[in-house]
Amino acid sequence: MGLTDITSKGLEFIRRLDEYGGVKSKWIVKAEEDTNPDYGGLPWERPIEEYIRKGVIPLDKPPGPTSHEVVAWVKRMFGLSKAGHGGTLDPKVTGMLPVALEEATKIIGIVVHTGKEYICVMQLHHPVPEEELKKLKLVEQERDRFRLLEPAWGYYDLVQANKST
Repeated sequence: MGLTDITSKGLEFIRRLDEYGGVKSKWIVKAEEDTNPDYGGLPWERPIEEYIRKGVIPLDKPPGPTSHEVVAWVKRMFGLSKAGHGGTLDPKVTGMLPVALEEATKIIGIVVHTGKEYICVMQLHHPVPEEELKKLKLVEQERDRFRLLEPAWGYYDLVQANKST
């Protein structure tokens, strides 16, 4: 992969961050210059210690512990002095919890303010007639806020559009 490919992929990543995060950024790109090792390096040349010092872990939080407890476990496992999470998941909730390590804690606020998608999966133990579904206040009042993904084997995934709850 050449430097031009890396630059275009990097710019695409930044554009998506701006789009999803609602942030308008101005970027100056010098694609033809070598990287100054005093200010960073190419990802495949970085030692693992640098990834741990400056990384973000997309952690799949299990049900039970709080987000704070999970971050404490990560700190202890990696022997870190600082770690923080981008958002809070209730103890009973599972999901992706971004955990910033050491120096990355400075930028975790960006993650908190980006767009999110919530997925609810429920199992109904018997078919519900359409007329009964229409009676449900939630379905009637909130129907337009959700879009139904393609069902598979009787499982329905609802994804909330635009706003978080």
